[in-house]
Formats: sequence, C-alpha cells, structure tokens
Amino acid sequence: MTVTKKQAGNGNINKQLDAVLQTEKNPRVIWRQLTLGIYQSPSNLKLHMQRILFCLDNERDKELSEYASGALYDLFVTLNDKGSELRQRMFNLVSPVMSFVDRAYFKVWLSENTDKNLAYYQFSGSVLKSKHCQDQNGSTKDSFRVSPSFENTLEEAKYKIELGQLEQAQTLLEASCIENISSIATQQELQSFYFYTKNKKAMDAFILQLKDSGVKVPKTWIELQALSKAW
Repeated sequence: MTVTKKQAGNGNINKQLDAVLQTEKNPRVIWRQLTLGIYQSPSNLKLHMQRILFCLDNERDKELSEYASGALYDLFVTLNDKGSELRQRMFNLVSPVMSFVDRAYFKVWLSENTDKNLAYYQFSGSVLKSKHCQDQNGSTKDSFRVSPSFENTLEEAKYKIELGQLEQAQTLLEASCIENISSIATQQELQSFYFYTKNKKAMDAFILQLKDSGVKVPKTWIELQALSKAW
C-alpha cells in the first residue's frame, strides 16, 4: 500500500477503509486492512459490520468465509453485554457459514448474555480478547489447522495478519525489512501495518533500528514518520 499525504493525515479510519473498499481489487488486502483497523479502533461498530459483511460477500473464498466467525467474535467482545439485538441479528447472518462448534459457542453467549461460562476459544481472524476468557491454554482453532508452506517471510506475515496474529506478523515484517531493505513489497506491507494500527511508537522504534543498523532509511519511511504526527 502506498500511503498518500491526504490518507495519512486523515484520522477517520472509516473514511480510509471506505476508500480501500472502493479501489482495492484483492479481497485479501482488504481483509488485512479491515483487521488492522479493528485492532486500532475496536469500538468502531461500523467497521465491525463492514468486516463481517465483507466475509459474507466473499464466501467463495473458503478462508475468508471462515474468518466470519472471528469477525463476529470481535463484535461480541466489543459489545460485551450490550446491543443484544445487533448481536443476534449478526449471528443470524453469519450462522449459515459457521461450523457446528462455532454456532454452539455463540448460542451459549447469546442465551446467557455473557461469555463468563465459556472456555477460551481463539477464532481465526479475530484480533480482540474477551476480558472474561483470558485462559491462553484454551482451545485454538489454529491449533487444528495444517500450517501452509510459504514462499517467503512476507507471505507468512500476510497470513498471520489474516488470522489475527498481529504481534507475530509485525515481528516477521520488521525482521524481514531489516534483512532486506530493498524489498519494496515488504516495506509497503509494514508501512500499511503501522498506518492502519496507528502504532507510531512501534514505527519510530523501527526507524531508529534501521538507522542503528547503518542502513540508509528510505524516503517513504521519513515521509510516513512526518505524516504520523497527525495520527
């Protein structure tokens, strides 16, 4: 992603992602940016709705369809015990593409109006954590996944963003950029990561790391750092 001055200076994540939805042709790119947007703005209900509906609109992509449960989970976490009608309505929309186990999980949540009695269950595609379910030893959908092989670190990082494993993705992207600063594609993915998460602190630390390693910092990083003052 190439960040324009107008985009970087605009603090409204809805407008930024609306523009992406209108111009970007690759559904995976859109999904990653929606996911990063949720992480940066978890209380943004419009963004949650966009993300859920995007999964449903791309149901022919098996993995994007599977992420619908994760997108719904993030909405439930955000609403907590509020918005019962909205939670029920969105569950009804997503239910046809859910697995039996996922459907049962959300039915309990809806019937009890809380997830306090539910075991920890990390849905693929979700980026938020419920304050009630923090047992990291609980079941994880990804633990049953066959990990795909990747052509390079960039593809692995993109996949981790899609799954919601953002810290791991950030670590991979930063290390890859340090090792191969000439990779424009990797730089752009990391810049997109910082831009949509609005993680200025991490970006500043990365640029300092580049300088300390003796690498000439590309102009695009200097420009993004200057524009990040508006975040």
